[in-house]
Amino acid sequence: MKLNVESRKKFFVFIQFALIVSWVSHLVYTDSYFSVYALCCTLAVACLFDNYHNNYNMGKLAVVLNLTISSLLSLAVTLANYPIFQRLRNMNVISMSTNQFLNVFEAVLTFAAGIVVFYQIFLYIVNRFPVEGGSSKNCASGMYPGRIFLASFGVLWTIYLIYLFFVAYPGSVTSDSIWQINQITSNNHTNHHPYWHTMSIKLFMSIGYALFQNANAAAATFNFVQSAAMAACFAYTVMTLYQYRIPKFWIFLVFASFAFLPNHFTYSCTVWKDVPFGGAVLLLVVSMFRVIRNVGNSRKMNFFMLIVGGVATCIFRSNGWYAMLAAFIVLAMFFRKRCKELLMPWLLCLIVGYILIGPVPSALGVAKVNFIEGLSVPLQQVARVIVNGGELTEEEIREIDTILDIKDVPVYYQEECVD
Repeated sequence: MKLNVESRKKFFVFIQFALIVSWVSHLVYTDSYFSVYALCCTLAVACLFDNYHNNYNMGKLAVVLNLTISSLLSLAVTLANYPIFQRLRNMNVISMSTNQFLNVFEAVLTFAAGIVVFYQIFLYIVNRFPVEGGSSKNCASGMYPGRIFLASFGVLWTIYLIYLFFVAYPGSVTSDSIWQINQITSNNHTNHHPYWHTMSIKLFMSIGYALFQNANAAAATFNFVQSAAMAACFAYTVMTLYQYRIPKFWIFLVFASFAFLPNHFTYSCTVWKDVPFGGAVLLLVVSMFRVIRNVGNSRKMNFFMLIVGGVATCIFRSNGWYAMLAAFIVLAMFFRKRCKELLMPWLLCLIVGYILIGPVPSALGVAKVNFIEGLSVPLQQVARVIVNGGELTEEEIREIDTILDIKDVPVYYQEECVD
């Protein structure tokens, strides 16, 4: 009987291993950075076998929570890579219906496999680094954390600057940031893109242009400062792991991912609102962890960094404030007993963020975008139906014609853009 149970466990591990491999094999065709998925796959395989050998498990509530988070992450990955599941195979070999079935099957398989990937990683983390582990005193200890921060920051920033000046000078400028630069040069601002991000571009590009009298140097100046900010956020994370006494191997792995994964040094030198927003969210999460687990010797500094990360999250994305509000509601459900300590700083972030994205831009004369721009996603979906020859009623056609001649929709339709 024991052998039979053990055989079942091994078979179950093999099935999960096969799913993990199938997950990364499908994502080979991603139009994003495959290296991130490859790293997740490698970690998932390592965690799977370590979880099996150590017989790690969770309580029922933890299993439900892990499955929920893993499902959401896997769904995000699957939807982000939906073009992979729209392949058109050789019609001389298979029928259209079979092609559609295979695409749906691959999407469902990738989603299920993604759940396994994230579940195994979180199972390993929870068992290896339990929340209950370590007292506040132990969490606060750690030799020379300032040196860890400075060393990490110095190495990361050096790598990013080498990439900026020797590979990608003056850095990448996205279509969104070109629009923001046009607002700066015309002095005609709108809140289509985050106003404060536009102002940060204006500040550092103005400094760069004043110093070097060159547009490329102006863009490089902004990316110079942004890469420093991103390196600081990453170094703060590494320092926190060190202070919390995470094993050095895992600290080095996290540091190496910040240093060598191409998405990190590429985006650090890209003028795009999502870059500082991502850094702000990381700073917010790490600071919240430090407050909850009492990491470090200065609680005031932890709270200060929490507020900086929270306010930055609110102002660097148009929907950042709403994400903060949703997170506040969730935190209120789990940390009611620590309301003053944890929720009040979060509430302060919401208040300051609301003032900065609402009353202040209005007082400065920043124009609000047309309401219809907020409906860009459903409008894009309607346009796709028209372009692909989908069925429309006479009433729907008349309604569309009041906005745009339906015959012109295929001319203006851009599959990759919803702005």
